[in-house]
Amino acid sequence: MVHPCCGNIGGGGFMLVRLASGKSVFLDFREKAPLKASPTMYQDADGNVIKGKSTGTWLGVGVPGTVMGLDAALKKYGTMPLSKVIAPAIKLARDGFVLQQGDINILDERAKGFASHPNVAAIFLNHGKPYVAGDRLHQEQLAQTLDKIEQGGDAAFYHGDIARAVVAASHGRREAHLVDVPCFGGPVRVVWHKRTWSCREPSCPTGTFTEQAQDVAAPRALLTVRACWWAIRQLRREHASISGLARQLGITWRTLWRAIRPLLAAMDADPARFDGVRTLGVDEHIWHHVSTKPVESGGRGPKELTGMVNLTRDAHGRTRARLLDLVPGRSGQAYTSWLTERGQSFRTRVQVATLDPFHGYKNAIDDQLADAVVVVDAFHVVKLATAMVDDVRRRTQQHIHGHRGRKNDPLYPIRNILRAGAENLTDREHARLQAAWDADECGVSTARRWAG
Repeated sequence: MVHPCCGNIGGGGFMLVRLASGKSVFLDFREKAPLKASPTMYQDADGNVIKGKSTGTWLGVGVPGTVMGLDAALKKYGTMPLSKVIAPAIKLARDGFVLQQGDINILDERAKGFASHPNVAAIFLNHGKPYVAGDRLHQEQLAQTLDKIEQGGDAAFYHGDIARAVVAASHGRREAHLVDVPCFGGPVRVVWHKRTWSCREPSCPTGTFTEQAQDVAAPRALLTVRACWWAIRQLRREHASISGLARQLGITWRTLWRAIRPLLAAMDADPARFDGVRTLGVDEHIWHHVSTKPVESGGRGPKELTGMVNLTRDAHGRTRARLLDLVPGRSGQAYTSWLTERGQSFRTRVQVATLDPFHGYKNAIDDQLADAVVVVDAFHVVKLATAMVDDVRRRTQQHIHGHRGRKNDPLYPIRNILRAGAENLTDREHARLQAAWDADECGVSTARRWAG
């Protein structure tokens, strides 16, 4: 572990074991040639050796024997479990060790070769520069590899993710680990073996190109395109939170937000989202209840917003409300400005304009949507009606008894029933209403308001 040029898990070796009985055993776990190796694999068509092909390419790599050899020796002759034997190596790889001058001399000899391989340079060069004596060498990827060997033995090295990564790299591919849509209640990871190409033409601005596929993932992305749109759909249709979606994906809030924010910005900038709007709704929205200072000053920005909603019915006559926009402020001017920005063609297409009972919004509609039919939206109609019934009930209660409602007063126990439509009441609730009317000499006033 502390001598990277020798004895590493990518190589092989010999072992001479002398047992307590005096018997000696010799183990040979040197590297082997791959099964597809041939006597002429380093020669050209004329039988001449191709310089560097056996030393500077993947064809010069043998199948490592160190992991299998040490594992076999431990199983047959060892007395300690693998977890205990490998633990010091994992700790040194993860926590690092201090390089001595002898280590530096060996690394310096190969520094130029390290620089030509970014994945190797990331380990054996210190931010692109050679290490110096006293620096600490960390090898987190090696620690992860040893963790897998500890859990799965030599099979984890020769048949698992480690082996697949080596094969992919030897075929000129790079591994990209991507976050995909959750499945069966757990996060999913996709490993994409990207092909790479080299341009031999000196005039090429880029010497190496890596495979990209915009329908799989954006360049340098951490999430697949499918995962990004899944998260956006959950936000829009299921009212999910960013933190909840990040938890399902097994990532942080910031990672998810950075992935979907450009897509949301593109959707916001797309004027096509305003097409086909024939029924336009408007309502106020309270965004928060904390500081209204600007976001850059530590606040949450405007508190009151005006929201515009597309209430146009689909081909089946169903209304699928879709938020079109939110603008700061709760005023007729905020709505007027938004309508002006949409342009004349948009305003002409609007046939029905719904609003809450706020005079400012009504003025904006009269000014900008003069040809549209103006209606109060159903929610506010019902809210105003139930408020009227409640007001009559309270005044009647006060007039009869001289105090606010109490549980034994006839009108007080039915206050919640009065908020429901007659068609939604059960026979029992109808009976309770009638009993209240009969018990209160002025109950007929409330009954008329409720029935009207």
